[in-house]
This record gives sequence, C-alpha cells and structure tokens, in this order.
Amino acid sequence: PTAPVLIASVTFIEINSLGNVINVDDSLTNVQLTDGSSFALQSISASLSPDLLLEDQLEFVPSTAVLFLVGSNSLGGEILARFVWRYTNGCGPGDVAIEEGDELAWNAWTEVEDQLDVFCPANGGGPAAPTDFPINSEGPTTSPSDGPTGATEVPTPSPTLEPTTETIVPTSSPTDGGESA
Repeated sequence: PTAPVLIASVTFIEINSLGNVINVDDSLTNVQLTDGSSFALQSISASLSPDLLLEDQLEFVPSTAVLFLVGSNSLGGEILARFVWRYTNGCGPGDVAIEEGDELAWNAWTEVEDQLDVFCPANGGGPAAPTDFPINSEGPTTSPSDGPTGATEVPTPSPTLEPTTETIVPTSSPTDGGESA
C-alpha cells in the first residue's frame, strides 16, 4: 500500500529565485493527521507590505515551494512524500501554481488565497488605470539647460593608418578654461 493512513510530519519550505531558502515552516513535525484531516500553510509572501514596492522586499518572494510529508501506510511502513512546485510570480491567467481543488497525490488543496491585489492588479485591485494625459499640468517644471560650452577652437587630428613618432601637444586642457598648454 502506497497511500498513507497517518501523516506524522509536515514541513513546508520556500526558496527564492537565487536558490536561497527563505522560509521553513516545520511547526507540524509531530502530528497525527488521518484521512480527512487538514492543515494550513502560510507562504512567506504573506509578509509582503502593500506600502512598499515589491522590488524592495524580494526577501519575501518565493519562486519554489517544497512540501515534505512523512507518514505510514496500513502495514506500518514509512511513507515519504516530497512535492515541489514553482511560482511564476506573474499575474496572467496561466500563472497560477496551486488552485483551490488541486490535488497532489493524496493531498487536496481546499483553500487557496490570491496574492494581495496591490501586487497583482489582475486580481481586481492594484493601482488605478493610467490617465490619457497628466492632470494639473502647467507645462514643464524646469527650463532647459544652456547648450554646450567651451568648444575647442582647433580640431584635433584624425587618426592615421600608420603609426607616427610625432608627439602631438594638446592645445588646451579640458579643465583650465581653454588656456594654451
């Protein structure tokens, strides 16, 4: 028999896009879960602050999740299971990693929460739609700068195809205001 009748340990690990472990939830390492039991897992992404840019809190953005389960079958044999899935971290219709009703072997996902709307406007929230043109605009806020100054009076020689032994003395230093060297 390959199906467990008892789950004794559940460990949930999340890894970022650099391959670093960013979350380990091993709070369910001494449990007695039987058929019909349930448990909750919370992603480190629940720590994301809607007041900060996503780019400023990448330590809370997993790219891979691993679920380890240890249990036993009806004959008392040990059952080990490892489930791995990758997050796309996208907001498109095909970017969902786990959905409510999904099943992985003998595990069923019964409640799955979407990410916060501010991080995924496709969920129905997020920033307002862009306007057609700036609001309350009275034109540019700064004046353009003056054109280039300090142009050289004598052009520099063009490169030659053959090496030369002639030393070219610069006509002015770029920082001395155009005085001869």
